[in-house]
Formats: sequence, C-alpha cells, structure tokens
Amino acid sequence: MAVRRSVRWFRCWPLVAAGVLTVPGLCQAEGSAPIIAVFDVETKGIQLAAHVVDSLSDYVASRLAESGKFQVVPRAQLKARLAEAKTESYKECYDESCQIALGREVAAQKTLATRIAKVGSQCMISLNVFDLGRATSETASTASGACTEDGLVASLGAAIEKLTGTAAPASQPGPGRTPVLLGVGTVESGIIIDKGQSIVNQVTDQTGFLVIKSEPTGAIITLNGKEMGKAPLQIEQMVGRYVLVAEIGKLYRPARQEIDLDQTGKRVTLTLPPAFGRLEVTSDPSGAEVSLDGERVGTTPWSADPKPSASYVVRVEKANYLRHESSVVVEDGKTAVVKAALQQNFGSLVVDSNPPGAAITLNDEATGQKTPFTFPTLQPGIAVVKLGLEGYGDAVQRATVLNREIVKMSVTLKGKMGLLVVTSAYDDGTPCEGEVSFDGKAVGQTPWKQEVLAVPHKVRVVCPDGEASASVNVVHNERRPLALSISAPGRRKAVALPSAGPLNPTASGPSQHQVPGVAAPAPAHKTSVGAWVIFGTGLAGLVTGGVLTWAAHNESGKLASSGTYPDGTSRIDRSRAAALQSQAKTYQNASTAMYAIGGAATLAGLVWGIVDLVHRPAASHAETGPKPVMSVAGGVVPLPGGAVVMVNIR
Repeated sequence: MAVRRSVRWFRCWPLVAAGVLTVPGLCQAEGSAPIIAVFDVETKGIQLAAHVVDSLSDYVASRLAESGKFQVVPRAQLKARLAEAKTESYKECYDESCQIALGREVAAQKTLATRIAKVGSQCMISLNVFDLGRATSETASTASGACTEDGLVASLGAAIEKLTGTAAPASQPGPGRTPVLLGVGTVESGIIIDKGQSIVNQVTDQTGFLVIKSEPTGAIITLNGKEMGKAPLQIEQMVGRYVLVAEIGKLYRPARQEIDLDQTGKRVTLTLPPAFGRLEVTSDPSGAEVSLDGERVGTTPWSADPKPSASYVVRVEKANYLRHESSVVVEDGKTAVVKAALQQNFGSLVVDSNPPGAAITLNDEATGQKTPFTFPTLQPGIAVVKLGLEGYGDAVQRATVLNREIVKMSVTLKGKMGLLVVTSAYDDGTPCEGEVSFDGKAVGQTPWKQEVLAVPHKVRVVCPDGEASASVNVVHNERRPLALSISAPGRRKAVALPSAGPLNPTASGPSQHQVPGVAAPAPAHKTSVGAWVIFGTGLAGLVTGGVLTWAAHNESGKLASSGTYPDGTSRIDRSRAAALQSQAKTYQNASTAMYAIGGAATLAGLVWGIVDLVHRPAASHAETGPKPVMSVAGGVVPLPGGAVVMVNIR
C-alpha cells in the first residue's frame, strides 16, 4: 500500500514541478489523503552525523506514507527547490516562515517539522503538523527515549504512531515460518521503495531455483537489499519471502516485486518503466546557441534523445536577438518541444559624407568600408563614427542606434586648402598663355592661381606651340608655385650676327646685316683631356717620390741597426757603411726630384681643369658681358721625406 500511494503522488508531481499545480487540493483526485511536505529533522543539544539525520528524516517520510494518512512530497524535490532558491544549506529551513513558503511552492497542503532535543540523558521527539490553508498548527505528537540511534528510531516510531494512529506494518506470519518486518527502503525519483532489507526468513535446508529476467536486460538485481548481479540470473535460494528490485541507471525507474519462494521455484520478469523522454529545441531564426541548465549543448534545430525525465531550463541565444529562456518538463515516453521565436535586438545605421569615399571607423575599430555605407545589424546604443578622407579634416559624430529602426547620418567634410599658382613659358623663355586642365577639368588660362585641396594633383597646360604636364603636391595653408616649361621644337630664337664688313670693297664705311630667323650656333666647347692627363701624371710622380723616400729610410735603417762593438768600433766595415750612406742619399735626392716634378704636374693639371670647368657654362650659354676673371697661384716645397703642394685660386 505504501508503494501504491507514493506512485499516485508521483503521477501528480510533474504538474507541480511544471508550475501547473499552485492551488492546494488539485492533486487529491486519486486519493483523499492530504499532501504533506516533510522537512529535515532538527537537532538541539545532540550531535548526529549528517547521514544519520538524513536517514531519520527518510524514516519519518516513509512512515507517514505507509500510514496512508498523507501523500508525501518527495524530499529530493524539496532539496532541489531550496537549491533553486539559493539557500546556503537545506538544514537552514527550520523556521516556520521558510517551511510555509517552501511548502506552498511545491503545492503541499501541510508541512511536518520534526525536532530532536536532548534533555538530561533522554531525547525528546516532537512532531508538528502545520496546515498551510488555515496557516495554523493542526496537530502535534511527542515521544521520548534513549539518545542512541536505536532509541531515536523507536521514539520517532512512537511519535508517528500517535500522530497517525497507526502502528508500524509487519509481515503476517505464515505456515512454517516466523514473523518478518519490512524495513525502510530507498528513495528513487520520488518513489519510496521497500527493498526488503529487514526481512528475516526462517533458516531451513529447503531451497528453490529463482530465474530472474529484466526488461530491458542487464538490470542490477537486489534480493532483500542484497545485490545479486545483472539480469538474466539463475540462482538457488533458501525458501522464504523475498523482495526483488531491478535498477538500471537514471533512464529507467526501478521495478519491484515480492515473492514467496518454495521448492518448486519461481520465474520472474521485472519490467522497468522508462524514466526518459525526448527534447527538441527550434528557433526562428535558426542557428541559435542552446543551453540546458546553463550548459551549452548545440545550435538550433537541436534534439536530445533520450533525456532523463525532469524539469530543465532551456536558454536560446543568438547575436543581435533577445535571449529566450523557459522551463520545460520532459515526461516519460513523451517529446517536449521548445519553439523560441527570437525577438530582433538590432538597428541599422546609414553613413554618408560629402564628398563621398571617406573611410569609416566605428567605435574605434576600422571597418574597411567607405561612404556611403549601411551597417544593417548594430546593437542598440551609442555608435561613435569617425570619417577620414585625404585632403579633408577628420569628422567624428555620434549616433543613437535604436532597435528595429534605421538611423541615417550625413556629414559634410571640411577640406584642407593650399594656394596653387601655375605659370607657363616656352623653353626659350618666352611666356605663353595656355589652357589649364586641373585634375582633368578645364579651369582657365595661365597665369592661374586658386585655393585647392592639400593633396596631390595633376596639372596640364596647352599653349599654341606645345604643351606640358606635371604632378604637384599642395601643402595645407601654403603657397605652391608651379612653372611649366613647354618644349616647342619649331621655335628658334633670333640672334644678331656681327658685321662682316662692306659687301662692296669699294664702298667706304662700316655696314651691318641682320639675318632674321636664323640662330647662330654657339661654338662648341670641348673639355680638354690633356689637363687631366697632366694631373694624373703629377699624381704618379708624387707616389714615386713617396716610394723613393721609403727606400732612403730603409738604407739608413740598415746602417743604424748594425750597431757597434763594446770598444766603440762599427760592426761593419767602412766600405759597407759608405755604400749604405751613398745609396740612401741617392734615393733621397731622387725622391725630392720626383716630388718637385709630380707636384708641378699635379698643380698644372689641376689649374688647367678648373679653368676649363669655369669657362664651360659661359661658352655654352653664349653669355655677353665681361668674362669672369680668375687668378691661380701655386708652388711645390720639397721637405725631408716628402713635399708640400700649395694652390691659391681667386
């Protein structure tokens, strides 16, 4: 009976978890027993291990369910609800206000508070039932006993008997065996299961074969709380009463069956109810990120099969859309579907400029785009736009992007200007008035000047006898002159020829004749090669003089390195010493001569070359007027070991 009542409550529980049942009493359609939330046992004056307190609390819940007086809210659900409320510890919910609030959230009608308080050597047990509908204490029960674990179990049992008016269930004695007690089982998915741990069969030598199968196969089989292995199983067991439980993970609910095994044996097939369903998540638009209980699992469309039956928080997120979040309950053998219609969370920004072609920087990031351009999806908020164009000052503006709206921005750029002055003349120096084209557009005639953008430009001037083009870089706030020289091969400059004397020898007096339109060719000026030949020869003489100076020093060094004996006489004979001295003197005289000759030649070649270079421009341009006068003075002074060359040009 305890199991059946718990199952009826479990069938109603998914509605509670889904938030459908919020009015007490809606779950009583399958039973008249009120729904009660059993909270953890509170201890005062006595220290008990956490697992002992947990076991005692489970015991209280099981006894209430077994009494048939109440439908018990699974305690696992209470803990999960407290965790969602971010309560630091489940045990902190001992005060009445916390238990009332939590009881109402799980759609309970009543709550049970259990307290163990040590008084002297005894432990007092108090059970207090609170009616949530009337917001008053409904009934209470007390008991006392030893503070040992066995004593606490006995005292709790006595208090529960007083509260419910029922005694603990016991097995009915049968023929040939002693009475047995059914112990407290475990809690799985809200169902209280008695695994028969406390069944004690009468010892006998009679046995029977037990054949156990499971659907699905491979379930772990326990026999009176003792694990026997995975189904299928064939075991020989002493005759008696047994509780078989099959479990196979979280995707199936446990299956339980009680049997009386005799010598004829038993064949049992345990079918485990599915504890899973399917979950599908779609979105419009698709491609959104899906998170399940805070963990990212994929992108839409997404499905999970199988998924343990439970309540899940589904979150769907996509850039530029509002986040969708909802709770969904996956039920046994069913498919839960979440369809997320994502709401747009972006606006559009149109950026234009005068003139166009400005580079766009958005929120300090270069976009690589130029005006005009439309940003179709921007997050709502302030957008900082910076425009840059060569020859124009940067412009910065702010725009407020609104959700689902198109915002337009138009900026007039301010140019950086400079003054450009264009003149033109033929290559013979004659000015001309030509048509000016500025960056491919006709703008006037030379001479021409105007404020223009401070950027590189192309200028073209067309005169009657020729044309010329040039690129010019105008600088901000500066004047930039541009003089174009136009080549005109057909034009010749008239030159006045000197008088050739009287055409008629008999005529007296001077006579001059002009030959218009014929230019007298300027005399060709040839660079004299001889100047540089003499200059090179002089340098070779100076180098030779240096070599001879080194040889003279070498001979003198041989004489000096010979040294003298202790008595003062020379280590070499006089003839050898005289030869060395003579050789050194010869080298010295020769070097002096070479210095003199080389210096003079170098000086002469240098002067000749300089004069030639100075007179070349004058000859090439046929300039009139006084010729430049240049004076050159120089000399060579021989010195020991070398010579000094002096040149003075004025």
